[in-house]
Amino acid sequence: MAKVFVITGTDIEATGKVSWKFMFDSGSDFDDYADISGKFGWLELKEKDGNYLDPFKLTKAWSLDNSEERIKLVEEAIGSDGVLRWNVNVFGAGGGLDVAIGVDDSPEGDGLKSLIQELPDCVLLMARGLFGRFRVVAEAIGVEVGVCHFDGVLSTS
Repeated sequence: MAKVFVITGTDIEATGKVSWKFMFDSGSDFDDYADISGKFGWLELKEKDGNYLDPFKLTKAWSLDNSEERIKLVEEAIGSDGVLRWNVNVFGAGGGLDVAIGVDDSPEGDGLKSLIQELPDCVLLMARGLFGRFRVVAEAIGVEVGVCHFDGVLSTS
């Protein structure tokens, strides 16, 4: 299983980019994650926005013969459905995107579990409020988790 070192901030400022800068800004001990620092990213949990598209609902809608049902399902496929979504992006040191995963949240944690299972060894930035759930699920499936908590706001780049 993977090894993930997590750096948390009391809050995260999303800049539209992700870089290794958060590792430096956190004051974390580089020796704790030097072996996996070549891959880094950002994990967030947020509400789906108005532009969110559920391709599975949309595909199902187009397979229906009943136009009223089809219209209803197309409308449901676009925008927020009230379910929060876990998103993670992991980049390689060369700047390329290695992992981009989004899964719906659930009380059982199945989405988060499937997301964590796909993670490579990496350093992840996340808001401190997410770390407890992340750690419980990750350790339950055998992922080695290290952490540095930063008291302040960290930015994604």
